[in-house]
Amino acid sequence: MAQAYVDDSVMAEWKTNMDSINVNCLESIEGIETCLNNLNDSFRGDYASDYSESFTKFIKDVKNSHEDLRDVEGFLDSIVDVMHNQ
Repeated sequence: MAQAYVDDSVMAEWKTNMDSINVNCLESIEGIETCLNNLNDSFRGDYASDYSESFTKFIKDVKNSHEDLRDVEGFLDSIVDVMHNQ
């Protein structure tokens, strides 16, 4: 079984950094989503619809990933579980 030593202060700093990164990423994704929605005024047709649907799904997946990372403790617990099961 794998073991790891973790410095609590380093993990607290890492969590703060990850929170900041996730907030910035989610804000950027929302900006991209706004731009995509603005395309509807000038970008029409089957290709536009397919592009919009595809990109909307991609944005949703990316947002979900960043939402999952907001729970850093849960994320780390998952890593520990994986290490224990190896």
